[in-house]
Amino acid sequence: MIPKVSVIIPNFNNGIYIKEAIQSCLNQTLPIYEIIIVDNFSKDSTHTIVNKFQQNHKNIYFYKYKNYGIVANSRNFGIRMSKGNIVAFLDSDDYWLENKIQECILLIKNGYDMVCHPMINQKKYPHLNSRINFIDVYSNPNIIIPSSIVIKKNNMSPFEFTNNIRYNTSEDYFYILNLLLNKKKIFFINKKLSFYRLHSNNLSKRVYRQYLAELNTIKYYFKLNSEKKIISYKIYCKRIARLYFSKSKYYFFNKKLYFAKKNLKLFLYFYSKSLIFKNIF
Repeated sequence: MIPKVSVIIPNFNNGIYIKEAIQSCLNQTLPIYEIIIVDNFSKDSTHTIVNKFQQNHKNIYFYKYKNYGIVANSRNFGIRMSKGNIVAFLDSDDYWLENKIQECILLIKNGYDMVCHPMINQKKYPHLNSRINFIDVYSNPNIIIPSSIVIKKNNMSPFEFTNNIRYNTSEDYFYILNLLLNKKKIFFINKKLSFYRLHSNNLSKRVYRQYLAELNTIKYYFKLNSEKKIISYKIYCKRIARLYFSKSKYYFFNKKLYFAKKNLKLFLYFYSKSLIFKNIF
């Protein structure tokens, strides 16, 4: 298989960052087949910046697409527009190191369906250099950032990102769990090959939504347990406890003590449950 990598970049008002994102695609040691920017009708300089790139690069495509506040819609639209046999995602405020695609394609050629990795500025990630399974991902906080994902396109047709509002901001976590549940082979390479940008637009104002979407995802896959018999009640309780403990710490450090206390009580409740129950289904 000759790798033809389609890069999908969803964007909304990230004109100050998108130039660096696009340039990082063009700088790859393994040439990119096409770059698809899916813009949610930005009101900044995005279109002007992309247009300058298009004058010299005929493989850059710009689409205006209304995603109704759900970035999964933009990614799914980009997948449908792509012509390559491999898809890589890049958020418009992130960028890649020059060898990112080459490193990932080596593993794709070795039989993996998807490759992901940690990112510079990412605080929490598993120190793995191996294939990951469903329980690895389910048992831990969402640590796979979309800008790290490279995947064979033929694995994506039946598995689009969910656009259900209940999982919005956690659709990548939901998506990867779905792939793993359907026996897709995912390799986590322990190399930081991308840069995750921290700024005001992707921090505190999204935290509550992220926790809620992650909680909904955890519950959704546990409900499938009656059919799949993968997640024990003990694992489920430990996972919920871990989420509430993380929420409690966040509220404590932001001096919202009422919410910190409330989430700490929920943590203790579910953690005690995880100690009582054995690995029963």
